[in-house]
Amino acid sequence: MKSLRIKTFAPHLMVGSLLLLGSASSLAAQEDETHGEGAFHPVDIVSVATGDFDRNGSQDAALLVLPGNGAAFGPDLHILLKGYDQDQPPGKLSPALSVPNAAIGTAPLFAGQVPALEALPDGSLQILSLNTGIGRAAWEQRVTLASGGDRFHVTRFQYNSYDKLQEEPSVDCELDLSAGKGVLDGKAISFEARRTPFEDWDDQTAYGLCGIGG
Repeated sequence: MKSLRIKTFAPHLMVGSLLLLGSASSLAAQEDETHGEGAFHPVDIVSVATGDFDRNGSQDAALLVLPGNGAAFGPDLHILLKGYDQDQPPGKLSPALSVPNAAIGTAPLFAGQVPALEALPDGSLQILSLNTGIGRAAWEQRVTLASGGDRFHVTRFQYNSYDKLQEEPSVDCELDLSAGKGVLDGKAISFEARRTPFEDWDDQTAYGLCGIGG
């Protein structure tokens, strides 16, 4: 299983993330004042990640943001890329992808339920959803996105669960969707390879391959 957090301390990335949060907060406040579409409050930002998501040598950004008005959906994903909009000044982040309900977790979020983003070394973006804090059924789910052309495709899917009372069987599933192979509870499996844009992705597809909910 991949580590959930990058261990290396990188001050420049921390500064970049803080600047991004400041910019996002300012934008949200301005949009809220004008009742702009898609406005959100700074407190609705769940997670931020920075990385070279389109592999062009510049630092991009991604945010998970809870939907407003108490909507019973998971947080929205916003990916912003430098140089994406040629009409914008060089170095400016521009929205490249916005997908609603991109992770599992509705407000109010409690400990062990907070979704997170992680920028992986190869330029991929991983979305973590989990419930390890409430109830006997603990689980973690990771959906990995990679840029291809002008779209972000789902390339990998991981799901791990266990019963805290150890009365129900656990599930350990990792799928390489682009290669059409994976490992389910220690056994190799194969399936039809696929390249699904994230805006068209449905978790149920992977659940079926992992034998979840059947």
